[in-house]
Amino acid sequence: MKTNRLYLPDMARATSVLLMFIIRVQVSLINSLIAWKARKSVRVMSLLLILCLSQTACTENNEINTDQLTKMKMKEIRLIKRHKNLSEYEKEEGIATINSIYSFTREIAYTKDSYYSPYVLEWITKERKFAGDNPDAQYFSFFIDPKVNYEIDVTHEDVFFMEITSYKRENNQNMISSSFVVPAEKSKVSISAQANKNPDLLTSATDYIVMIRYYKNTAETILPKPVVRSIDTPENRKSVDKRFRYDLAVSLFDALYKSSVLLTEQMEQKENDYVDELEMDNPYIKNLYPAKSNMYNGAFIRIPRGKYLLVKGKIDKSKYAIFVFYNRWWATPFKGKNKPSVNTKNLEVDANGNYEIRIMREERQWSNSLVIGDNECGILSIRSIFDEVDEPSLELKSFENNL
Repeated sequence: MKTNRLYLPDMARATSVLLMFIIRVQVSLINSLIAWKARKSVRVMSLLLILCLSQTACTENNEINTDQLTKMKMKEIRLIKRHKNLSEYEKEEGIATINSIYSFTREIAYTKDSYYSPYVLEWITKERKFAGDNPDAQYFSFFIDPKVNYEIDVTHEDVFFMEITSYKRENNQNMISSSFVVPAEKSKVSISAQANKNPDLLTSATDYIVMIRYYKNTAETILPKPVVRSIDTPENRKSVDKRFRYDLAVSLFDALYKSSVLLTEQMEQKENDYVDELEMDNPYIKNLYPAKSNMYNGAFIRIPRGKYLLVKGKIDKSKYAIFVFYNRWWATPFKGKNKPSVNTKNLEVDANGNYEIRIMREERQWSNSLVIGDNECGILSIRSIFDEVDEPSLELKSFENNL
């Protein structure tokens, strides 16, 4: 019977009990042999005892070391702690981002799941942030069997846009198979690979996962997980293979963390300005899940104490866009007093749609301001739905001249 790694602590206790039993038996034998004055036999039995102890320890360590996710996490944390060019605050932010990715990928790896009563995974929470988390959005996913039909109960409470997307693996990368923008009047969404059933989301025979994205009017609104059920459950229920879950979790850990690091390295070639062209041969992007509706722009920014970054542009307030500050690992800040985002719904503009946003370290009573606290540098990201936002101008200014 294969061992489930989820029960490693129990295995360790059982191994300890077995080990103590073996030691007691061997000691008893040794004492008996000493009494019989069989010195050669004693030496043989002692060697057997040492061999037994070594084999037991090796077996236990091999089981524990199969948790590749933990080893990956500890490796990246060690690299951050040894980094000479990062402040202690930045190191804490980086470690918090790694721990978030670790929490997320472990949930994938070790949560028992069925295709017929799917486990709905929430990607981002207030404590778990990574890979360009959008404060206005909630993301959910679940695994599917293309031979099964599904129905999702969704909510539109404080939601202005909802997109449901299915994915498949093609040419060794995740590809969008089908996408459905959910109308406001629709509270149940059907999913099927059978076109004759006329589903809302028509999947393909090779799709394996579905993502649900809620975009909300206010970041403070926390919505419950959507409810997913299978319509036609077969007699022989099939679980989501745990080896598949674990391998996916490992590839996602690499993709989520290393793609963010590589993208920052490309963008920080220019500070408080836009990089003309980014190298899009990032090898880790292939394991991420793109959104059909999302458009992105952004710049690497650095703001010393006593200064702020003035962001000026023009925008159509009837269309959604959000300006977000991320630490260099593409997570909104974990620590301190921060106000990392502003969207078009609460962005103040003049009659012609012109706006000014001030990004600063210290909080000031200014409208359209982002507060980034102890983060001296990071990413200004501009995300929109379907329509790309024109690049605003970026200018570093001093407070004393602009109070």
